[in-house]
Amino acid sequence: MPRRDRLTVNDVHGAWAIIPTPAVDNAEDWRCEDSIDYDEVARAVNGLIEGGVDAILAQGTFGEGATITWEEKKKMMEVMVETARGRKPIFVG
Repeated sequence: MPRRDRLTVNDVHGAWAIIPTPAVDNAEDWRCEDSIDYDEVARAVNGLIEGGVDAILAQGTFGEGATITWEEKKKMMEVMVETARGRKPIFVG
């Protein structure tokens, strides 16, 4: 029996949205300790799902890997997954 906890090529269809990581107003300051606007992350995920996308991707295309901390990455992942609530697949990193 095939596993259903992973997507297969047959699950990849439709519109997949890649979102940039939204930043707070002072994110460019090197002393900023939490540079992600998590409310905007949630708003973007909700808006994309309500708009009909089939999956959402983040943190892998716009340079975030080199510019945000591990704690910020984890918190953004949590916000995305909690906001999606299983309605659509979320891919991060």
